[in-house]
Parts: sequence; structure tokens; C-alpha cells
Amino acid sequence: MPKFLRKLFRNILDLRADIIKHILFVSIHLTSNQRKIEKGKNLLIVRLDGIGDYILFRNFIEEIRKNFPQYHITLLCRGMYKDLAQALDSQYIDEFIWFDRMFFFGNFRCLYATIKQIRKKHYELVFSPRYTRRKHDVGDFFVKMSSATEKIGISGISIDYAQKFAKHHYKYYTRIVEVEEKPLFEFYRNKEFFEKAFHKPLSISNPHIDVSSVSYSERLPDNFVILFPGASAAFRQWPTDKFATLATYIQTRYDLWILIAGSKADYFLAEKIIHHLKKVDTVINLCGKTTLIEFAYVLSKAKLLISNETSAPHIAAAVHTPTICISNGNHLGRFNPYPAQIFKEHITIYPPQIARSKATFDDLVSQYHDGSSLDINSISPADIIPSIDLLLTKHTDYTSIS
Repeated sequence: MPKFLRKLFRNILDLRADIIKHILFVSIHLTSNQRKIEKGKNLLIVRLDGIGDYILFRNFIEEIRKNFPQYHITLLCRGMYKDLAQALDSQYIDEFIWFDRMFFFGNFRCLYATIKQIRKKHYELVFSPRYTRRKHDVGDFFVKMSSATEKIGISGISIDYAQKFAKHHYKYYTRIVEVEEKPLFEFYRNKEFFEKAFHKPLSISNPHIDVSSVSYSERLPDNFVILFPGASAAFRQWPTDKFATLATYIQTRYDLWILIAGSKADYFLAEKIIHHLKKVDTVINLCGKTTLIEFAYVLSKAKLLISNETSAPHIAAAVHTPTICISNGNHLGRFNPYPAQIFKEHITIYPPQIARSKATFDDLVSQYHDGSSLDINSISPADIIPSIDLLLTKHTDYTSIS
């Protein structure tokens, strides 16, 4: 597409978004005086991002509850991890609002209904700790449309528009927590935000998920490795035939079961892996057959997870399961690799341009922190097998075939 057409298309989208914002703003204000506003000690948390982001954030919800014990706390988050949030955090959250339309070009009626639900209460305080901003996402707009007395946000970065325009959204807040501009692992970014927001240090040192009370009716093999071949974008997906090579190696060398996990959409990826295997009687396709909280439980029982760089490695770290994460280097330093202080048995495998680079870690982070165009296909099974051996040989309750 020619450059002038791309610019015209972006301008049309911008105009459409501005019109929708204006209509919503006017409509809500015209009807707000006709409804009874629920007053009291109400607090709203706005957290509209992915599953992995939620895992790296959710343990701070307990800290919010400790600091505001008398408040009615509402969490506005995404319905895609509804079962996980309800199972783990209902003890701290009084009310959930589920929203999965991330941009203004989604369902107008859903946007309107969510804003009306937010406006129903008079919030004394809103927290919006999302570090990344996009031009047409709705997080900041929901903060603006709330009637909160105090609105606390984060300085953050912009992805698809100029940083100077990102600061335009700061006016929606009564206070912006200024965080360091240097790259930081996302869990520590969340910790930095809340420590500065609360004006005190926090003792929480790592994300964790307690699955001790999770009910899972299906019988699991005694010893198994989980493969997770799905991802949210094609550039994050390692080829299924290479996953199959690793599965064959694990079956042959360690005599372990292979469980392949993911969403319903990943079912066909699992079947492609199974198609390449000779030994299929010790393979289970779990894709689409577990809820997120059940998946966390299954992960906690695994000897090892081998996964693309997606939500699964974050869940694995939170349940202390050894993990090999296959990444093209996207958001290096922010979501990968895992700091040893958080979880030591978490190895990230990168393309040769990163793995064999003589650059310092700080230089690599500077280069790939905001994204990577490296080809994940350039990673071979041979690059991963030494890490499999390293992590599996730390466990002795299964048979290793020499």
C-alpha cells in the first residue's frame, strides 16, 4: 500500500475513534443525572492486557487490599482469564467487570455498557498501572470516564504513536507515578509502581499461584513434560515439526509422557506434532480441554514445560515448574529472560543473533526491548536439547534411558 494511502487510512481510523469517544462521552453525561450513583468507599483497578501481564501483576492485588481494607474493590480486566482471576483473586476483589474489546473499533454497545457500569459507582480512587499505551485502546478512556476523585496512573511508553502524544493521556489522571525509563522486567515494573504509589517498600519478591485448592478430575500420568506450541502471533510460533523432534528425544531418552496444551485454536497444532511421532500411546492432546486455572494445576505437576514465548511460561514460573521458553527476542528484558531472583529454573532460548552475540546484555535489551523481527525458525532442536538435559536431570523420580 502506498505511503499516502496508509496515512489516509490512519487518519480515517483516528477520526472514527474520536467520533466514538465524543458520542460515548456525551451520551454518558446526558444520562448520568438520571441514575442513582452508588457512593461509599469504592476503588477501581483498570488492568486490560494479556494473560501473562495479569500473572505478573495479580499478586499486587493483595497489597491493594491490605492498604485499603475497608474499600469495595472492583477489577476491570479481560474476560479471557475470567476463571483464573475468580479462582485466585476473589478473596481480594469484591466485584469484577469483564471487558475484551481492547480498541474503539470493537462493539460500540459493549463499550457503552461497560462505561455505564463504571459510572454506576462513585469511585474515590482508580489505579491504572498498565505501562504500555496504544493509540486507540480503551484503558485510559475508562479512567477518564470514571467519576473518581483520585486517578493514579503510570508514566509508561507508547507503542504505535509518538511518546509526546502519549503524554496527552496523562491529563485523565490526578497523579502520574513516574517510573524509571530504563528497561525493567515487568514484575519489577509493577512493584516499582505500587511502591511509589503507596510510598513504602513491598515485601513481595516473585509472582506465585497457589493451586492447592484446585479441583481437577482427570487422571494425569505420573511423569510428564508439557509442550505449548501456540502463541498470540505467528512470529512467536516455533514450528510443530521441531516440537515433535523434542518430543521424540524426551520419549526416547527419558521415557516421559508428552502432554500438549493450549487453547481450542491450538488443537490442530498439537495434532501436527502427534502426526510426526512414532510413539503416540504416551501422548495426550489437552488443547482446549482445560480452563486456565486447571492448566495452572496441570503445569504444577509437570517435570518441564517447553513453550513459545506466551502466557504459559509466566504461569509455569508462578507454580515453580522448570521451563524452556523459545523466543525470537521480542521485548527482551521486559518479559524475558526471567531474572534468577524470581525463578532460577527458567531458560530462554533465542535465535543465533542473540544467543551467539558478543554484545552485553544491556546492549541486547536496548536493541530488542521494544520488539524483535528475528526469525524464530532459526532456532534448532539442537539448540534446546542441552537445556532439556540440564533441567530434567535435576529430577530423579523417573527413568533416564542412556
